[in-house]
Amino acid sequence: MTKEKKTFRFAKIKTILKKGPDRREPLCPHFQTCGGCQLQHLNYPAQIKAKQDFLTDALKIDRVTVHPSQDEWHYRSHIRLNLNKSGKGFEMGFIAIDNRTIVTPSYCPIFSSDKALFSEIKNSLKTLSNQGIKSASLRVFKQDESVILAFSSFPKLPNNAQGFSFAKGVCYKAPGQEKRFGNTTLEKRILNLPVKFSPFGFMQNNLPLSEKLYQTAIDWIGKTPKRIYDLYCGIGITSAFLAEQNHQVTGVELNKSHVPCNASFEMKYGAVEKVLPGLQEAPDVILVNPPREGLSKAVYPLLKTPMLIYISCNPSTLARDIKGLSKSYEVEKVEGFDLFPQTTHLETIALLKSKKIPSINARDFFLRS
Repeated sequence: MTKEKKTFRFAKIKTILKKGPDRREPLCPHFQTCGGCQLQHLNYPAQIKAKQDFLTDALKIDRVTVHPSQDEWHYRSHIRLNLNKSGKGFEMGFIAIDNRTIVTPSYCPIFSSDKALFSEIKNSLKTLSNQGIKSASLRVFKQDESVILAFSSFPKLPNNAQGFSFAKGVCYKAPGQEKRFGNTTLEKRILNLPVKFSPFGFMQNNLPLSEKLYQTAIDWIGKTPKRIYDLYCGIGITSAFLAEQNHQVTGVELNKSHVPCNASFEMKYGAVEKVLPGLQEAPDVILVNPPREGLSKAVYPLLKTPMLIYISCNPSTLARDIKGLSKSYEVEKVEGFDLFPQTTHLETIALLKSKKIPSINARDFFLRS
């Protein structure tokens, strides 16, 4: 035993006497040292089964579909590396399983098996000046058979911020400062919609399966034009897709650095619990996609709509919020999407219908609630 909590204990395996039928050798040499993956020792069908069990146990439902990823390896569109000062430059790494130290990867098979790329990044970081920098990180994006690097540092940029020959573009950001070298615009086509991302904003990692998730939300909402509030919308990818379907969409996002991915919908910035009461039109649908910690209790009474769609990256907080909303809503459908193979993370979409006056016009429902 390595750690003890009130209701459970942690332990470390000393010896495996007999391997289970689903156990396999992990592909990554850093597995069980790096904290990024937890399930590489299970074959992929067993991972899907485990995630179905996570979801049914959390939501107390009998059966649920979990859609597998198109690829279980190399699916990530980007990674984030922590940077530590080393000599005059930096060393890179992922947060280790102990949540304190960092692990310098030789490669990362859920992102890329190109060991030369990681070697080039590692060597380039040694040349960047760390003078006057207290903290830094690096995001690496795959783009057109190359990569785009995005450095974030505090409180200033490296003195010798520069481009690198192996990267299509390199950008640097510190409070009030920014430098760019080469082409640093990320462009993707998602559900036939061209979308541009900032390297410093949000971008979904598993794009093929994300498309299936977005399409599920679109199908559940239907083609009849509706008034929709998209809460915690990020750069508004879902908002843009719904607006393309002739819905009237307002996105709400706290982070002002998340610039809308297109201009086909209205964007409001601020905390949901402060912005939502000021929106005048009664929504036919509210879509929420909160961070891992889920909804705050202050948001529960503000969610007044005939149809509520909840996109979650954490089954346990989804279960908590469904319980918190249970006086007003009942769950009609739930589907899981394995956007992050080799990890315990699971994206879930749930359709909740109002228990109050189910066939009422949205405006009347909003006024009478």
